[in-house]
Amino acid sequence: MAIVIGTVSSYYGNFNEKYDVNILGPVPAGFPTPRIPTFSLIFDVLFDSFIIALVIYAVSLSMAKTFSQKCNYLIENNQELLALGAANFVGSFFSCVPVSASPSRSLLQFATGGKSQIASFISCALLTIVLLWIGPVFKLLPLSVLSAVIIVTLKGLFMQFKVMRKLLKTSRLDAVVWIITCFATILIDFDIGVGLGVIASISVLFYRSHRPHVVILGRLPETELYVDTSMYRSSVEELGMKIFRWIGPINFTNGEVFQKELVSHLPSSPKRTTLSTTNCQENQHEPSSNHILPEEQLFVMIEDFICDFSAVSYIDLVGSNMLKSVHADLKAKHIKLSLVVCSDHLIHQLGGYGFFKDFSKTRVYPSVMDAVVSIKSGLGVDNSPDSDQVPLNRISI
Repeated sequence: MAIVIGTVSSYYGNFNEKYDVNILGPVPAGFPTPRIPTFSLIFDVLFDSFIIALVIYAVSLSMAKTFSQKCNYLIENNQELLALGAANFVGSFFSCVPVSASPSRSLLQFATGGKSQIASFISCALLTIVLLWIGPVFKLLPLSVLSAVIIVTLKGLFMQFKVMRKLLKTSRLDAVVWIITCFATILIDFDIGVGLGVIASISVLFYRSHRPHVVILGRLPETELYVDTSMYRSSVEELGMKIFRWIGPINFTNGEVFQKELVSHLPSSPKRTTLSTTNCQENQHEPSSNHILPEEQLFVMIEDFICDFSAVSYIDLVGSNMLKSVHADLKAKHIKLSLVVCSDHLIHQLGGYGFFKDFSKTRVYPSVMDAVVSIKSGLGVDNSPDSDQVPLNRISI
């Protein structure tokens, strides 16, 4: 209705000549004659074509995901890529510009209730009629009217600014990606904004892969749960053990970081770590001298280092070699390494890299609790936080 009223008003009011209102201008009718593309131009447009293809795929996929979330259905990335490839292949014979999803037209169709392929078919049919016969009628359409229609349909995108507050609270890196994409799109251009957003997203992925999250696990009293000691202050580390959880892959980008993080959680003295007097009072009986030893004088030897790999999705050859190096370093310090909660895929990868030639599979456990129980039973001493006995043979003054 806005387009019809605007066009009719512009025609009878002669807006372009009287008031210098910008109009759409001549719209050619009909389809161009199909012809084979000029292949000699391939090397001239190859780089630009790659950038355009990347931006088109990112825009189209983001629109598809936006509507899939609103309508609660799943999409396949490869199917979207195949559809774009087929459309651009056919369009290349008609000198078409690269085909991409249109945010404005897509949101407009969604806002008017169009959700199925029938809506797309009717839309294409109307566009065909406009291109063949009706197009020249819109010559006098004021561009302000067309802009108003687009702005109204993009209202939902403008409201995305509300997401910014949530991102700042949950993930500042995601917030940086959002800010770069948003302001580059507004201040420069849409395709450049999306391109910079893709680059920023990839950079964040590399950064997170290089700096994964690391936690030390402790046992919640009177349970079999092992949790992050920094989040659960009531949790207690197992005596003589260090339980280390690595969250993320182990590959060539972060192998050295993995080794440094692991070593940093070992005691400064290779065989001993300070045992908290508070933990002794809460969880252990006093030694035979019947008095609590000062905290700065009481030490417990670290004999077992347990790596929880429940959050490790992938390990490459460099990561496997780094794990071998860690095992050798710990062995030289008389500390036994154990792996827990390794997926079958991860074990298969380690086996393919020859990791188990120097590392016994008997040191791989299905859970942290299984590893702790097995290690304690092997020592013959129950040194759990709930135990009433302090293993005197592992305490030195």
